Amino acid sequence: MKGKGFITLIAIMALNIILLTVLLYIRTLAKWAVFYSFFKNKALSHFLATILSTMPKYHFCDLHRKTIS
Repeated sequence: MKGKGFITLIAIMALNIILLTVLLYIRTLAKWAVFYSFFKNKALSHFLATILSTMPKYHFCDLHRKTIS
């Protein structure tokens, strides 16, 4: 049983790292898209800026704590 719990913990940690990386990548992408589209399309840049500002700023520990509890 102890081995199973350890494997689950590693799986949760791996999932958190992947999720965090995806979130950071999306936020970085959105920032660049806002700068790029500011000259192209004001509505799109406003939409992306709204998404960016409402996106939660997760830290790894908080994310990990939320997954376990």
